[in-house]
Amino acid sequence: QMVIMRNGRRKKINLNLATRPSTAELTGALPQETQKELGFSVENLTDEIAAQYGYKGLSGVIVTSVDDDSQAAEKGIAPGALIMEVNQQKVKNAEEFNEAIKEAKKEGTALLFVKRGRYTFFVPLKLSEK
Repeated sequence: QMVIMRNGRRKKINLNLATRPSTAELTGALPQETQKELGFSVENLTDEIAAQYGYKGLSGVIVTSVDDDSQAAEKGIAPGALIMEVNQQKVKNAEEFNEAIKEAKKEGTALLFVKRGRYTFFVPLKLSEK
């Protein structure tokens, strides 16, 4: 039980405690080893970010960070890049991106359709099959 003050009165409420899910579980994030293998992380494209990078009217996920020594960095993926497709399947948010990457791992490769600035290009990435 917990006692709180509400409108100048004491009130007792019952609480049920539970284990808080991890951020990864809440967001559907990729496992840490998959993010490391990809060499970058993403987040949902918001209206503010779309306006900042000139991606208004587009959908996908925005790259937030890239490991300098990753295959992604070698192939031109940089923070601020917009990933619009994985293996020719449109991705509208981080959850769809994560699901598409999980499917791509079964094949061992992922072909990303990326927009960076005014350029669009394909980026093939090797993935370990799991």
